[in-house]
Amino acid sequence: MPANRAWYYSFIELRMSGFLRVFFVLFICLFSKLLSAQSDTTDKETLFNFISACDGCKIELEMPIDSVVENKLLEKEFLASMFILKDNIRIDSFNLKVGARGNFRRRECAFPPLKLNFSKGALRNLRWETFDQYKLVTHCTYHTYSEIVLMKEFLVYKLYEALTGLSFRTHLFPISYVDTQSEYRMESLAFIIENRMELSKRLRREECDCPETLPEAMDASQVELVSLFQYMIGNRDISLEKAHNVYILSEKGARKRVPVPYDFDFSRFVDAPYVFASSGSSPKRVYLGYQANQRLMPRVFSKIRSKRKEFTEIISSFEMLPQDERERSIRYLEQFYQDLEDRQYQLEYIR
Repeated sequence: MPANRAWYYSFIELRMSGFLRVFFVLFICLFSKLLSAQSDTTDKETLFNFISACDGCKIELEMPIDSVVENKLLEKEFLASMFILKDNIRIDSFNLKVGARGNFRRRECAFPPLKLNFSKGALRNLRWETFDQYKLVTHCTYHTYSEIVLMKEFLVYKLYEALTGLSFRTHLFPISYVDTQSEYRMESLAFIIENRMELSKRLRREECDCPETLPEAMDASQVELVSLFQYMIGNRDISLEKAHNVYILSEKGARKRVPVPYDFDFSRFVDAPYVFASSGSSPKRVYLGYQANQRLMPRVFSKIRSKRKEFTEIISSFEMLPQDERERSIRYLEQFYQDLEDRQYQLEYIR
């Protein structure tokens, strides 16, 4: 073969090998992007799911307790560490910031409810969802009855979760608060509430940035279900129009918005001393639904009637709550059902 032709074929082979190399690199890049896109559509772990799946686990929260309590009226956060313990052995840990949250409770409680603010970067490194902020419901006072109040509010969340899937999930656990400045340790109970964006994604809905919502803009059936549940537990501390103690969700393509209630400590079911001792609130139930939706009530009544036995079982099986408190809670619900029957399911509307 002539030398010039051999050189020519060598040049062609070089060009082809270069082309194949480039093609191979582009293929790998495209394939990795497809895998990444596929992984983004699958369900990732969340901090709430991780904690709630740890059966029998305990939480240890190290933080400057005095600083958190002394600054409870300020929007200040403090460095903290959370440890998850199984059989008294630390199995995982997270760095975070903590601060007081809420309105009434942060003013009135000796120990305020807490906001847990985790690092999005750390969650991302774990390949978890970056739902980084969670509400922690804590004991309000250092009296033993404060834990009973906390457990009864937790029960309300569980009752509502049994009533409808359009609800926040919660998880109760024993907790140790350890002061980072003195190593003082305080044992109690607490429960964590599902992150709002986590709720939205789970329900395939979107958060509605609407501080005020007209009744006609909301799903009427769900509004009356929320209202009847609030009537059942004796709670007036909610406003659908002003989005007070209720999270409003919207759905793509849907005209109506959906309310998801939270914060039930002002209810007579919970009967928190720090609420009724200071407010002098009447024990009378008040229905906050809308008379314009009265045509929907037979279906709403039917749904809540169908849950009567399940509600009783949820309360009676919650053995962490003392027996007398469980019986008292069941009696309060039975009064609600008996009252509805006596009224022949006719409610007094105030609007």
